[in-house]
Amino acid sequence: MLIPHQLTIDSCVINSKGRIYAMNLIEKLHEEEKVEIFTTDTMEEELTPDSSQWHKQADYIYALKKPDQHEYPKRFEKIKQIVFPKVVKLTLNQERDIHHLATHLKYLHDFFLTTDGAILEAAPCLELLGIRAITPEGYLKSYWPDLVAF
Repeated sequence: MLIPHQLTIDSCVINSKGRIYAMNLIEKLHEEEKVEIFTTDTMEEELTPDSSQWHKQADYIYALKKPDQHEYPKRFEKIKQIVFPKVVKLTLNQERDIHHLATHLKYLHDFFLTTDGAILEAAPCLELLGIRAITPEGYLKSYWPDLVAF
């Protein structure tokens, strides 16, 4: 049996209205148990309760960051230096981006799906930490090329 890829998703790729074609395909793979889609507890802070995104995240597997408090600050700082090296004071959104990535790293999931420019620009350096950040389209092109024609 094929071991499914474990995908952590950024809140920017929650496909609440079904308009992200690549995520439609990835969600179908998730339903067929060919991939596993994970969210992070940081999404609870980002999403508006009772919004379509809030309800959509219930379709995914929930990953927690909280049980790992002793190592978490170290990972957070390493990721901050890679993604936002020149930023002295992080915005709330930047801080949440780092929380998503740190949770992803804690669980050693295979890919972090995002469309966030700062994260994607830092992807080569994040890979040195074990974080493979990629767009949903890039993931499909690389790992499911027969499934899609972009």
